[in-house]
Amino acid sequence: MVMQRGRGRGGMRGRGGPGGMKPRGPFIPHVPFDIVLAEPAFPPVRSIPGQVEEAFQAALVKRNQDLTPSEKEATALTNLVTKIQAVLDTLIVNPGSFDACQIEEVRQVGS
Repeated sequence: MVMQRGRGRGGMRGRGGPGGMKPRGPFIPHVPFDIVLAEPAFPPVRSIPGQVEEAFQAALVKRNQDLTPSEKEATALTNLVTKIQAVLDTLIVNPGSFDACQIEEVRQVGS
């Protein structure tokens, strides 16, 4: 049996020799977005004809009017929310015989 220096158990592993790990470069998680390099992916915007723009604007206004409640509907909705809030506040303060669940907090969401 011949003894060789540096050839202990496992050979030269971990010392950068054969079979060892090679050093890596720095880790870069992603390439930052560059609008100059990505310009081909974003074609220039073309102007649209006046008739199409007017029709689109009219459709937007009509849709907005369809979705916006009238004053009467808004008032009725506000009154309903107020009544529900009052009932829930009463249940929080004095639950009485209401034992189906325990209400800790009530918050109004939206406008």
